[in-house]
Amino acid sequence: EYYNEPNYIKNILKNGKQSTTKPYITNPERRGIPHEVVSIQILLEFISLEKEELFAILHHNGMYGDLKYQLQGNETKLQQLIHFADMWASRFLETEDEQDGK
Repeated sequence: EYYNEPNYIKNILKNGKQSTTKPYITNPERRGIPHEVVSIQILLEFISLEKEELFAILHHNGMYGDLKYQLQGNETKLQQLIHFADMWASRFLETEDEQDGK
């Protein structure tokens, strides 16, 4: 949840039942706040972040993100590490789990 609006809601079909193939969808009522900004705001409720940490989180999508032109040529080791970890988790680990039936 972010500002009391869930990110995902039940995907209710025209027949009134929840979809079994795609049970949840992104909430269309939720404001389009980028997940990078949401993540930073949530973290700041619990810990303080250094400038380099904020930069790395904000740019963790690397050249795939909306901020790619601000990032280009300004990459840091921490940003690259977080980007690689994010890519590994989303592209490889989830794919392996799906293949293994987990």
